[in-house]
Amino acid sequence: MLLLFSILGTTFFKGKFSHCHSDNINKGFEIRTIWDCYDAGGEWINPSANFDNSGRAMLALFTAVTTEGWATLMWSGIDAVGMNLEPQRSTNKYLIAYFLI
Repeated sequence: MLLLFSILGTTFFKGKFSHCHSDNINKGFEIRTIWDCYDAGGEWINPSANFDNSGRAMLALFTAVTTEGWATLMWSGIDAVGMNLEPQRSTNKYLIAYFLI
């Protein structure tokens, strides 16, 4: 079951969980892409719980099944926009069903 959902999760979320670590960036600078992040002096980070390949997806789903950090994983999936794009809050609300199933 985990393998099936990891393949489905990889299809939905591959490369979409990355975000800009922006502690050193001025608040007025708007970040939308990986290049905006680098231009502003930020660091593009890919979290350890991601869906970039089936192995990582299985580990992320195992974490969700054990109820350790499943809410963070779900909100990361809902905020995911696209590869090399900064996440935007509540973009894909319909994907809540994937995490609840």
